[in-house]
Amino acid sequence: MSRSFVLSVDQSTQGTKAVLFAEDGTVVAKTARPHTQIVNELGWVSHDPEEIMTNVLAVCRDVCKRAGVRPGEVKAFGISNQRETCLAWDRETREPLADAVVWQCGRAKGVCDQLAASREGMARRVKELSGMDLSPYFSASKMAWLLRNQPAVQEAADRGTLCLGTIDSWLVFKLSEEHAFLTEPSNACRTQLLDLHAGAWSNELCDYFGVPRRALATVVPSDSVFGHTTLGGLFPDAVPICGVLGDSQAALAAQNCLEMGDTKATYGTGSSVMMQTGPEVVESQNGLVSSIAWDFGGKRSYVLEGNLNYTGAVITWLKDQMGLISDPGEVEAVIAKANPADRAYFVPAFTGLGGSRASPAPPAGRRWSRPAPSAFPTRWWTWWRPCAQTPALRWGSSAWTAAPPATRTSCRCRPTWPTHPWWSPAWRSSPRRVPLSWRAAPRACGRPTRFTTA
Repeated sequence: MSRSFVLSVDQSTQGTKAVLFAEDGTVVAKTARPHTQIVNELGWVSHDPEEIMTNVLAVCRDVCKRAGVRPGEVKAFGISNQRETCLAWDRETREPLADAVVWQCGRAKGVCDQLAASREGMARRVKELSGMDLSPYFSASKMAWLLRNQPAVQEAADRGTLCLGTIDSWLVFKLSEEHAFLTEPSNACRTQLLDLHAGAWSNELCDYFGVPRRALATVVPSDSVFGHTTLGGLFPDAVPICGVLGDSQAALAAQNCLEMGDTKATYGTGSSVMMQTGPEVVESQNGLVSSIAWDFGGKRSYVLEGNLNYTGAVITWLKDQMGLISDPGEVEAVIAKANPADRAYFVPAFTGLGGSRASPAPPAGRRWSRPAPSAFPTRWWTWWRPCAQTPALRWGSSAWTAAPPATRTSCRCRPTWPTHPWWSPAWRSSPRRVPLSWRAAPRACGRPTRFTTA
């Protein structure tokens, strides 16, 4: 009996996952592999692009073997990826010129400082065009750093063979038979080089950061056919790469947040709270970022987003750097032993949260250190919610609603919120608690409030 599958890869900060879907959308098989987090003595974070490519091919092979996939059964291939992480490679040799600079890495802070000081109003102009505050978090300053500090990158730029891109464009380039150099808006906008309103590269922003326009990928709609791939010979006939999204925007789509005001929260290496704002750019007055959700069929949708660099990665820190746990599965048991009345909090500002760096040495011992890192994302959500109240959007009960009333979403009812921190014993015994896996908080109208773990 002939079967049809869609194979997808999520190339994330900590590793690479492959998921095989049946025609009806059910998950048939999945597998994952971690990759090395390269951190030097300055705290700079890098990834090996070749290791990432090797792992992409490996997880695809593993998941197809696990499901017993036969030739011709995989009909399409899609990609979601960590955003802002960027790298440089040579268009002719097709080899990387340096390790990828990871989104968490703050090595390009000096680039941003110099740019802000170069002309009055420069930072404001960058935000007007890109929707984002001038920051080393985004790819533009990382690309500028590579050009200034990696001789091979500047030499390729001088030859006209340089490719500067995010992880999606690297994977499409390496995997596609056509070696297509393409990206799409959800990733391109996070470089801080895209004109958010036009949906195209901004020559002005490229000039500010000293990034050659010809070194950037062509921006196409998110649901384009990006090329065709055999995944390194895994398939006898090439299948289309027919969908690419940045991971946070992919989560927004996966949680069916398609209407204005729909909001999701994802918890992975870092955290993202993202709200669908529809076909128009909405600017926050409270520090949130405006981005593009996607471009489907030539129609762009926009979002407001708040990010936290370290949430799930804190568990890795507790295990590998602090030695306080030997396995992530131990965390919940230790949390249960913590004193819920303890009001001490750990702020995981390893690469900054707009304030001072947190001390990595909690003073109250092992039992204190578990609930605090685990509870922080929940406290952060209470900060994010009022920050998203702008002249165009405001909080109406559980739903974000837009003015004027004629454009509001219909849901105005209140979800059932927990009354205890999620790490406390009272939370664990509460019938209203949200499990660590996804749960839809009920509303009278039946529409869910969505929370996910990435």
